[in-house]
Amino acid sequence: MKKQHNRNNDNQLIIEVLHAMQPKIKKSLQNTSFQEQEDLKQEIYIKVIHAVKTRRIQPLTLWEFKEKFDKKAYQKN
Repeated sequence: MKKQHNRNNDNQLIIEVLHAMQPKIKKSLQNTSFQEQEDLKQEIYIKVIHAVKTRRIQPLTLWEFKEKFDKKAYQKN
């Protein structure tokens, strides 16, 4: 049961990460020839999925998010 729960969490995280990265991926693909864009997009998706499944990408806790947000706000000033 726990393994199924982890798999569902991973799948949800993959969807969220890919959705969040979509604008950056799309912009980056503009630097590639049209014929290669779809292949490159698939490769990027594979890398993101692998990163989530190997726990190299994990959701931030509320405190980690706040810390990063505060640091960015401080750097802007």
